[in-house]
Amino acid sequence: MNNNNDDDLPKYVKYTITKPEWHYLKFKINFDPPINNNHPLPNIQLRTLITKSLTETFGTIGSGINVTILNWNGGEQKPEVEMNEGELNEEKKEKNQKSNSDPDYVGILRVHRKDLTTLWSALTLFSTTLDTDNNKEIWFEILSNSSYLMGLVTDSRDWTRKIIAD
Repeated sequence: MNNNNDDDLPKYVKYTITKPEWHYLKFKINFDPPINNNHPLPNIQLRTLITKSLTETFGTIGSGINVTILNWNGGEQKPEVEMNEGELNEEKKEKNQKSNSDPDYVGILRVHRKDLTTLWSALTLFSTTLDTDNNKEIWFEILSNSSYLMGLVTDSRDWTRKIIAD
């Protein structure tokens, strides 16, 4: 009988690295001329715009792509932030006031990895007019993308700049 514990251990270890099933896109809707502060874009209208972009670019097959809207602010105003005088300098205060006055139409989409290029090209090629008081041309702009949702939170290049600056 062999008392050697080496026989009980596996001869090799197998690691399997797979690509994530989903891909995430952070996008923004732009308006020309710029839209006023009091014009929200509801979730259903965003869904219609995405489907329309896929249909116009890739036909019926394109409209069948499964796209999930994970986050959409619809151009709602950002809440006012209370600040102490000593916390921020004047430049940062002006930037904060400007960002609170201009609504941003930013959202996050989830799409299957194999459909990423189809959705991306459909969104970037799409342009239409929005029926409001005066016709405003709208188009999508892809801000960032990642295989992981946490990758959209911040730009990793900013981390290295902050580390170097400190």
